[in-house]
Amino acid sequence: MEQKTEEMHEISYVKRDFLYNNGLINAFLLLQKKPLGEEIESNNDRCIIRWKGIEVALSQNSLSFACNYEDLFEIYKFLMEKYFSSILEETDHLRSYISKDLKEVLIKPRVNTKLFASRVKIKNLQKEYSVEKIPYTVYKNLKEDLKKKGGEYKNFDKKFWYGDEKKIDEEKDVEVVVFRRIDEIGKALSDNIVSLQRTNKDCMICGSPFTELLMKNDRKKDICLESQNLVFDFGYSPPINRDHRINKKIPLCFMCDMFYRLSVIDNYFYNNSIFTFDLFSLIRLKEIKEELGITIDYKPRENKIRTNVSSKDYLPISGPYSSLLNVLYHIYQKSKEKRGELFSELKGSQIIRFDMRSDSIDNCIFYNRLSYIFDLFEKIDRENLNNFFRTLIVYCYYRGQKKGSGIPREEVCKNTLFQFHIEPIILDVSYFYFS
Repeated sequence: MEQKTEEMHEISYVKRDFLYNNGLINAFLLLQKKPLGEEIESNNDRCIIRWKGIEVALSQNSLSFACNYEDLFEIYKFLMEKYFSSILEETDHLRSYISKDLKEVLIKPRVNTKLFASRVKIKNLQKEYSVEKIPYTVYKNLKEDLKKKGGEYKNFDKKFWYGDEKKIDEEKDVEVVVFRRIDEIGKALSDNIVSLQRTNKDCMICGSPFTELLMKNDRKKDICLESQNLVFDFGYSPPINRDHRINKKIPLCFMCDMFYRLSVIDNYFYNNSIFTFDLFSLIRLKEIKEELGITIDYKPRENKIRTNVSSKDYLPISGPYSSLLNVLYHIYQKSKEKRGELFSELKGSQIIRFDMRSDSIDNCIFYNRLSYIFDLFEKIDRENLNNFFRTLIVYCYYRGQKKGSGIPREEVCKNTLFQFHIEPIILDVSYFYFS
């Protein structure tokens, strides 16, 4: 590491926007897990753990580390490994790989990013964690082996080389894709980083000078705002990752970069839709995530829906408002069992819902009427109107229409969420059916 060993001191990161705050909490939750994490103090104002001898403290407004930058770099690499292990998954599609000893062709599931992390491009990552070089003669032999082995499988991607086959030169080594398990990918990406580099470009968020990484191949890599770490560039306008006055990218330090990346995990998600909390206190945000039992694991579904919300939808989902109403009902049901402090704190919080796409953030909803919507759900429960309410939502649908069939359902869900009248929509749908 370029910097010299420093004396231990407190390095703090103060709460900011909802994404950064969720990243702070998700980092803390990863570090507190056993066997490496050990809780040593927990109260309403402060939670302290010890991670491999390093003291990590979460307060209402900040996450602090009692260590030097060498220790913090070790934490950063650990978080990076866990982050990539969390956002990658094996798909149902098969492809060919090369074994780690570079002697055999393997046919294994293709690895891709989960839908809620689609801004991370797997092809760019592959170059970092799984591309090796073999002699052209070995490449030709492996191609012949693939023809024999491929007969066992109906459909799979036969391409085990990296890049365009037309550019393969008999006089040069060939780049091939080596098979690695998901947990090995995270470790490989973390191991690629050798050290931090001090620069004269301070982090725009915390002011740290460590805004550059030294990679294994002696390549220096700038850390800056980009679509993978600052997802809050909503819409189709140019992303807010550049200072347009001087036409330069905005620097981030290694930890702030990691907090923004971690913001997308440990939230509720429904395919590529993310539902995340925004609270006044980091301690309360941590407790809510723990008490609701939010994990990144999929709930079992018969269809191809990828979600950690529930194994069955309470309401049919046709767009952003119906999906938000469905998640809010799930949260209400989960919090009913702990109606005391958790229920009141949820009522005072805000939920942000948005769709993560490879090139944009869409359908963003900032929802802060949890007190009203939970009271409505409570009244529906008390008066045994659950089936009626669900039937009403199911009814508001233009059956037989190829386009726009879910529009009335979305309008009813939106009006329900924001306390508007729904009678005109129901009347319109009834007229559609009777006409």
